[in-house]
Amino acid sequence: MTHQILGCDPGTTNAGYSVVDFTKKTFSILEIGMIESTFKNMTDNVQHKKLTKAQRAKLLKQTGAKRITKDMLPSQPPFSEGFLKYYNSVNKLLGDYNLKGMIAERFQTRGNMGPLIEMVSMQLGVFATLSHQMGFPMRLVVASQWKNRINDISNLEDIYTYAHQYGLTPHECDSTGMALYQADHLGIMPLEISLGQWRKAITTYAKRN
Repeated sequence: MTHQILGCDPGTTNAGYSVVDFTKKTFSILEIGMIESTFKNMTDNVQHKKLTKAQRAKLLKQTGAKRITKDMLPSQPPFSEGFLKYYNSVNKLLGDYNLKGMIAERFQTRGNMGPLIEMVSMQLGVFATLSHQMGFPMRLVVASQWKNRINDISNLEDIYTYAHQYGLTPHECDSTGMALYQADHLGIMPLEISLGQWRKAITTYAKRN
């Protein structure tokens, strides 16, 4: 019998995620990647990006236009469109697996973070809604909680360095690390065992994909 857990690490521009499949003695990474955040615009109107003087000059040169109009500017769709796009992406990801649980990193403010708080909170909200609808629990943890536990046994920086050769980012590694932490919390597999298999699991996944 296997136990599939999703680890999720939402950030400003994307959410790193990992789907990890556990047995009693080993685990494998089924999928690892990033879902682009579509929560760039929290209003109900299309927003156009403001360009610097140098960017405006470059755009005029590229297009040959005499002046810049709104339709030439990079735009961000309204919240309603961004929400639906993100919801559909996460819904497809979760629906592809027989998940038994999920763990995600909570956002903790460090000073005035502005719209970042909203962006991350909306991503977590989508995951929480879909996990409830699909009938599996979602657990939220702060970064220090799971990272300190892993670093007591191993070293996350070493994993980042090792995974880099396969094109995996620290963001993606963190999502896997959280899944391993959750498996330990649930009594499925102790971290002392899973952390010793982490490099092999990364290598196997990278060669398979």
